[in-house]
Amino acid sequence: MSDQSSSSDKGKKRKRLTNYKNWKDTRKSRRENKILVNYGRQHLSRKGRLIAAKKMGDSCYCTKQCETKFTEAERIEIFNNFWGLGSNEKRWLFIVNHSNKMLKNRSKQRGEPVRNRKYTYKYYLPKTNSDGFSQTQIAVCRLMFVRTLNTSSNIIKTAWQKYDENGIIQQDMRGRHAKNRKVSNE
Repeated sequence: MSDQSSSSDKGKKRKRLTNYKNWKDTRKSRRENKILVNYGRQHLSRKGRLIAAKKMGDSCYCTKQCETKFTEAERIEIFNNFWGLGSNEKRWLFIVNHSNKMLKNRSKQRGEPVRNRKYTYKYYLPKTNSDGFSQTQIAVCRLMFVRTLNTSSNIIKTAWQKYDENGIIQQDMRGRHAKNRKVSNE
């Protein structure tokens, strides 16, 4: 009997105590960083690097003369409103509301290979009228739109993919999934 009890004691191991102070990443710090990222503010990465806050880009100098349509203060206000939304769904809805997706008008000559792009986009930025309450949409080029909001062109495509015809944006499902149980078939 003593042989059996000694062999069963060898198999038992003590669990390690959790020491939250030594953890690099805690739920609280992840939540705080997520909020800072969503608002475009300065934050620390998981590796401890300092990530700079989002900044508005320079205006463009195109044939549409976008730089004359908006003052620097108006562009800063648009930038702050966009990043003040605080979630991807709201930013996607902003992009969809301030752009139009349409079929492209023309394609290359007959001998050219078929391109994948079927749609083109028109971009608008909101401008507050002199009465201070109503807004009009001013047409701008893609570069001005992207630089004012400090986003990429891929975000615009993603926003239109998430949009359905009823005016609803799909929920951002990154990091969300059903709990999968591993069941053995033994």
